[in-house]
This record gives sequence, structure tokens and C-alpha cells, in this order.
Amino acid sequence: MPKMSPHERAVREAMQPGRLTRDGMLGTDKRAIPEIISADAATLDRLGVTAEALARRMREVSDFARSRLGDPATFEGRLEVQAVEDRGSMPCPFQHPGRFPKCVITARDTATGEQVMWSSLSEHMIEAHGFFEGVGSPFRVDPEAVVRVLGVTQG
Repeated sequence: MPKMSPHERAVREAMQPGRLTRDGMLGTDKRAIPEIISADAATLDRLGVTAEALARRMREVSDFARSRLGDPATFEGRLEVQAVEDRGSMPCPFQHPGRFPKCVITARDTATGEQVMWSSLSEHMIEAHGFFEGVGSPFRVDPEAVVRVLGVTQG
């Protein structure tokens, strides 16, 4: 592992299992966090989608799902979405100000059956930090899958 700044070391420590989440945010991924971010940024670039545009779309779906108070609902006639909220909130491991509600959103494409899942914190980390979590993390958001399922085509 390359030498890390004190901030990078604190971020990596916050992402370890048992810190902010039971299973951590890095999964089995041994790469440095900047490498993980860079690889996912390259995927988005290849797809012609920015992290900001993707996060906006995720938030649009999340807001709709949350408005249904936990009940599954159809969004735009092709996505079955649901928000499951838990009490409390979580801080950003990147030490960004604010706390994010404990809420998990699922979106399933009714035509293909493909499903993606993310949290409120995921939306923030993707938009503000370009971080989708490490490979093997239970809350890793696969950039290709979420772009495909949510129908993000550009931006």
C-alpha cells in the first residue's frame, strides 16, 4: 500500500468493518481508495455519464421511493422501487460535513429483472467523492449496473 496522508489514513480507517458500518466499505478490495475512485470514474467516462448526473438520478428515484413510505411503487412505468428507512444517520467517511439518513433504496427494472441497491450515504459519496465503495462491499454500487437500471444515458 502506498504511503498515505493523515487524511487518507483516517478515511481508510473509517471505512474498515465495525467503524461506520458492520461490514465496512472496502469489501475485499485491496486497492488504495484513489485507485478505486479512478477505476469507477473511468467506467463512468466510458459510459458518458458523470458522477454528479448519476447521483442526481439516484436522488430522484430515492425521493420518489421515500415518498411512498416504505411501500413498493412503480417509477416511470418501468422501475419497481422501494425505500427502507432505519432510525438514525451516518457521517461521511471522507469527513465531509453532515449526516445522511439510514435509508436503503432498491430499484428493479421490471423488463429485465435486474436490481440495484444503494443508501443515502452512497448517493452523497458518489456525487461528492466519486466513491462507489470497494469491490466485495455489501453496499458497493456497480457503476455500470446502476447506470443501466436507472436509464442514465448522458450527463
